[in-house]
Amino acid sequence: MKKQRLLLLFLVLNICLVAQSQTTTTYDNKAILQSYQRNQFIWPFVFEDYDNRNNLCFSLTTDTAVNIYCVDNNLNVLNVFPAEMSKFFFFKLNNKLYGVRNYQSSPYNHDSTYFYANYLNGDNIFNKLVFSINEDTSKYYFMHTCFFTKNKEIAFFLLDQEKNSYKFGAKLFIIDTLGEIKASKSLNQIASNYQKIYETDSNFTILKSDYQRENILPKAYYIDKKTLEVIDSVIFTSKFYLDWGRKINDSIFVSISSLGPKPSNDPNRYIIYIVNDKDLNVKSKTKVEYGGDFVAGQTRQVFQNMIDFVNEDSIYHCCYIRNSDGIDGDFSGFIHIINFGINGELNFEYKFIYDSLVPKIINGIKATDDGGLLVMIQLLTNDCWILKFSPNGLIGLTNIETNDKESIKVYPNPAKDYIYVDIEASNFKQSEIELFDMQGKLVKKANLKSKLGNRIGVSNLNAGAYTYNVSLNGKTISGKVIIGN
Repeated sequence: MKKQRLLLLFLVLNICLVAQSQTTTTYDNKAILQSYQRNQFIWPFVFEDYDNRNNLCFSLTTDTAVNIYCVDNNLNVLNVFPAEMSKFFFFKLNNKLYGVRNYQSSPYNHDSTYFYANYLNGDNIFNKLVFSINEDTSKYYFMHTCFFTKNKEIAFFLLDQEKNSYKFGAKLFIIDTLGEIKASKSLNQIASNYQKIYETDSNFTILKSDYQRENILPKAYYIDKKTLEVIDSVIFTSKFYLDWGRKINDSIFVSISSLGPKPSNDPNRYIIYIVNDKDLNVKSKTKVEYGGDFVAGQTRQVFQNMIDFVNEDSIYHCCYIRNSDGIDGDFSGFIHIINFGINGELNFEYKFIYDSLVPKIINGIKATDDGGLLVMIQLLTNDCWILKFSPNGLIGLTNIETNDKESIKVYPNPAKDYIYVDIEASNFKQSEIELFDMQGKLVKKANLKSKLGNRIGVSNLNAGAYTYNVSLNGKTISGKVIIGN
């Protein structure tokens, strides 16, 4: 597959947190990048609305406020929920906002974990202590995974590491939506730094893979949902490595990893493993050569996915590829989006290249039901980015503060003698359209004087594909149109 290197021109939107100038630009009509700036400690998160699965939400947490935005697939703002300051919220259920907060006295010391709930107006309902380091001060603690179970409870998977021997341990907690601990269990015998936990109809399953020893095969442990006891374990017949993982259906687990041995002459790559955890083998593995220096800046936030899908033939993964090690202060690189089927074969890949000298973290992704992807990107400064990617093209742009939308319709497509342009926009006065051939040459330019029925003659143009740019209220909306004979 031919790799695309695309220069991404991003939009800066004015939101209620800060006042700043705004511009809106799309590139190849496939991407919108919202940049939130000049606030300290901005954390963007994919936000799950279990009351309405069709809602597409993200939360922005800063040092001064929390705002949860519900948007549709075209970034139209449906609602904004303000919440209590200094809390992270991860999902909405029964019209309540739930979240988890880990408190740390140092980057390696997880002191305590609280689970809490708020009403939609931001008023707090409860704060419950789930875990405290006082239980054993001889260890380091890390929140590994937190997920919402099929029984509408919350599962916490906590790793620990002995300070002297560096031996790993683990604990699993089940908590109801009132914050009460229903069950907890030490799982020290199966703890590892590289493992994934997920839920099936019958049990919790932990997959464990040792990336340091090639001769050690991956292993699956099955955990009873009520007692949290290990009830069985099996060994896989073939090797795979765990970095990011996601359960796809009853039998297929996807693992994506840059771990494991690599011949020195091989280009940089990560591998998609399609794992059958019932047959205990690797069905396929696909190398993805990304062309950068290394995969960097990834986070494993407690409610965030790095692999997501709406249907099994269109599975997304997104990561950040850095062009250098950053020793000289150069953290530039690109966001790499891949889409593949359940057989492991790549459907397409997409690169967003930009110049930036600060480290970046992918804070989670969400596949959308229009075939696109929402990506949360945290910059280790005072900024964060929220990227909406649509492989089939975006139909409009929305100001997230005012809810004003600019959209266009270019038809028919394919066209013959004429194309027509309809416009939806606030404060519309006049616009223009530019048509470019496949070599990027401007071949047609026309004014658009009305909202509906603007007609542009194209009979003098050669048959083929053309790119259009429509300038609208200081913004540019792009797309493609086919002109036939």
